[in-house]
Amino acid sequence: MSLILSEHPSDHVVERYATNDLAGEEKNDFEEHLLLCHTCQNRLTKSDEYLVALRTATRTIRELRSCSPRSLPKPR
Repeated sequence: MSLILSEHPSDHVVERYATNDLAGEEKNDFEEHLLLCHTCQNRLTKSDEYLVALRTATRTIRELRSCSPRSLPKPR
């Protein structure tokens, strides 16, 4: 797959890397590209931020669903 610096990997590849779902040569090629490409470094940062927000929202929803109605704050 050997990435050329001017050819950025797809969003799917960036997302798969962010979720630790790339392996072998594909992972090595992406990491090599990432060392030199500030654009993809920023894309990966944004993907990581999105994943953190998604996990936080999911955790919050689970916590709210597990609360009894009496323990929830009353609306104002």
